[in-house]
Amino acid sequence: MYVLYFIHTALLVYTLSVATEIIHVKRWLKRIRGSANDYAIKQINSSVVIMALSVIAIFIADISLLFTPDK
Repeated sequence: MYVLYFIHTALLVYTLSVATEIIHVKRWLKRIRGSANDYAIKQINSSVVIMALSVIAIFIADISLLFTPDK
């Protein structure tokens, strides 16, 4: 059971670190400006949404693990 908690924690930390890196890249692209950067920023926005949904899914999985009985 604790292995599942460890895996979920590792996934959560990885997802949050990737989302943080994506946000830093977005800020960097905003400073540079340009038409290609506008497209890249739109793609980054969708990536951030996907990361947020992943974090929510991991939290839901953790909550479901709390309510499953130990074997």
